[in-house]
Amino acid sequence: MRNGLLIFSFSSKHCSSGVQARGGRTLVQVNGQRVVSACLNVEVKAPKSANLGKLGFGESKDVMETEGRVIVGTYARTPIVLVSGKGCKLYDAEGREYLDMSSGIAVNSLGHGDPTWLKAVIEQANTLTHVSNIYYSIPQVNASLDFCC
Repeated sequence: MRNGLLIFSFSSKHCSSGVQARGGRTLVQVNGQRVVSACLNVEVKAPKSANLGKLGFGESKDVMETEGRVIVGTYARTPIVLVSGKGCKLYDAEGREYLDMSSGIAVNSLGHGDPTWLKAVIEQANTLTHVSNIYYSIPQVNASLDFCC
């Protein structure tokens, strides 16, 4: 903290691997190629519920190596294994806390673990989980009316 403001850092010391590049970005080796990545970390430890042992892995490296063997590499990944989240905060396998500023690709940033959101998702999943845009759907039309009118 400096002057009441939390100072975030983009540096390799907050990532599982990599060396710092210009601008605080991190250079990471993925399948032998250098990839630029950014890690935003706040020096806070995760809740005890966030640990790899419960998930059957010893450490982040094990998760990354296993993923490389069993999942098609569509995107170059940032070398962080996220294990839990609450609101706008994410926690990695080593217990570091991150501010979720991306929430994924082509998805909404809704936060994590919000009870009101979870209740709405459960109610919707009990009715329809997903309807393609090639069909009409009453919830889609109602949501569109809420947003545009």
